[in-house]
Amino acid sequence: MSIAEFESDLAALEWLLTSPPLLSAAAPGSVGSHASVQRFTELELGAIRAWLADLRVSPHDFVDFMSRARDQARTSNAPGRLLSEPLRLGRLAERLLEYFLRFGPLHTHVASNLPIRFDGAGSDRTTVGEIDFLLRSPTGEPLHWELAVKYFLCQVWGKEAAACDFKGPDSKETFDYKLHKLLVRQLSHDAPAPHGGLAWQPQAVARGWMFYRFGHAVPRCDVLSADHLRGWWLPLDEVNQLNPRHRYVELPRSRWMPPLRMSMDATDGANLSSLAARLTQAWSQQAACQDVPHAWPRVARAQALGKSPSARLVAELMPHVAAANQWVEVCRYFVLPT
Repeated sequence: MSIAEFESDLAALEWLLTSPPLLSAAAPGSVGSHASVQRFTELELGAIRAWLADLRVSPHDFVDFMSRARDQARTSNAPGRLLSEPLRLGRLAERLLEYFLRFGPLHTHVASNLPIRFDGAGSDRTTVGEIDFLLRSPTGEPLHWELAVKYFLCQVWGKEAAACDFKGPDSKETFDYKLHKLLVRQLSHDAPAPHGGLAWQPQAVARGWMFYRFGHAVPRCDVLSADHLRGWWLPLDEVNQLNPRHRYVELPRSRWMPPLRMSMDATDGANLSSLAARLTQAWSQQAACQDVPHAWPRVARAQALGKSPSARLVAELMPHVAAANQWVEVCRYFVLPT
């Protein structure tokens, strides 16, 4: 693992553990679920931050764990993966959370990624789902966690918004569908043997960002936590309204979790005069993508063949006040083709 990969993984782990939940405590009830929303207490967050500080000093086990996770992903999907292809965002988040549950200061890890198989008559053992995590809380309570790291764009602005008003960056997934899938379907699975028989309490570990129309009011949505992370979305022909003194970097999906911090010189990133051109070129390349067996180009081509190309996530950076050549994210935007 390179130093850049280690820094990226550690930043993503810290974000996953210390960022606010995406969902409010009222979200499960709104879709008829008996699950609850996972949120660390301030005392637990203090223990987590201390553990993360120690991890930076002694990262060897973490580096080995994440290196094995990447090797296993490449092997399990061969020959459909490029050797240099990063872990998909969802799997990356799962492995980071698994590392915390196995080696962190609070919980006792029981199992990860348990397949749920059809148990009908005969020999049919079709896989019908998966349990992300079984664990015990610091007080010994058996918990069933389902992890979701999501990004949605709010299609309305004003005073109120509902879950159905949020769509994914490629317009194929809606927030209300994801809520039902997470809280009703995934968190209703019974644990398979040898973990059955216990009353595993279902909890949604939901993290992510919600994006609102640039220049408009942010509506209230009851299913979202009051402190959830926010960004903006805007069409390509409005990017000239952004801050011209800052720099802009498009984020690949594997870097969508934590705010970006990076070293840059005068030739890195994009200014406003070149941002639109770079995004237009990216959409053009996406539309021209051929049907090759590797996963990332295939996904890009599928998005390009939809009603519209997927929105592209851009981080706005400004110089760090105390570190030379260091730039830090101050805001993020999904940019849509005009």
